[in-house]
Amino acid sequence: MSKKYKVGYKKPPKESQWPPGQSGNPSGKNGSSKKAAGAKSIAFYLAEELLEQMSPSVDGKKQKMFTAKAVAKAVTRDLLTAKPREKMFLLREMHALGVFDALALLIYEAAAEANSEGWLSEEERRYLEIANECVDLDDDEDD
Repeated sequence: MSKKYKVGYKKPPKESQWPPGQSGNPSGKNGSSKKAAGAKSIAFYLAEELLEQMSPSVDGKKQKMFTAKAVAKAVTRDLLTAKPREKMFLLREMHALGVFDALALLIYEAAAEANSEGWLSEEERRYLEIANECVDLDDDEDD
C-alpha cells in the first residue's frame, strides 16, 4: 500500500505535477525577459536624444537646435582649448566618423553654388577647378 500524499501549500496534487525530467519552463527564460522584450537598446535611446530639439545659450542668446548640433558645437569648442594629445585624439575620432568627408562635401557644394551665382573671383574659380580634379581622382581610385 502506498502512503497517502497530503495536498497543501507547495504540495500540488500528483496528477497536476510535471513528470520527472520535464521542466515547467522549457524555454529557460525568466519572467523579467517578457518585460524587457519591448525595451530598446541604449544606442537607440541615445540616437533618439540626439534628434531632440533643445535651446542652449550661444553667445548669450537662446538658439533652438538639435542636441546633436549642440554636442558638435561643444566638441568643436573643446577642440580649440584642448591639450595637443587631446586634440589629436579628437581629430582622429572625427576622421573615423567621416566628419572631414562631410566637411569637404559641404565646402564643395557651397563653392559650386557660389560659382553658379557669380560670387567667385577668377582665382577662387581656379581653386574650385583644382578641387573638382581632386574629387574626380579620388572617385576613380575607389572603383
